[in-house]
Amino acid sequence: MDRNHRMNGKRISDKSQHPRRGLFRRALSERELEVIRLIAEGRSNQEIAETPFVALSTIKWRVNNTYGKLNVRSRTQAMARAQQLGLL
Repeated sequence: MDRNHRMNGKRISDKSQHPRRGLFRRALSERELEVIRLIAEGRSNQEIAETPFVALSTIKWRVNNTYGKLNVRSRTQAMARAQQLGLL
């Protein structure tokens, strides 16, 4: 889905140039970006937690922290926002 955005009167159509993309990429840690990518692959919290040395409670915390940073409340909303921001 290609959306056109305006910043300072200039049209920005390339997702990589979206002015907020860098902001969110910096706001999310590498682990949180990894979690959002795994969610986009359809993995459950339990499946994500099956990686070595990661507890289910840690994954739940990271997912909720990521939701807060993306200002969403569900996995579906998180994937949509991450796609909109060019994070996926």
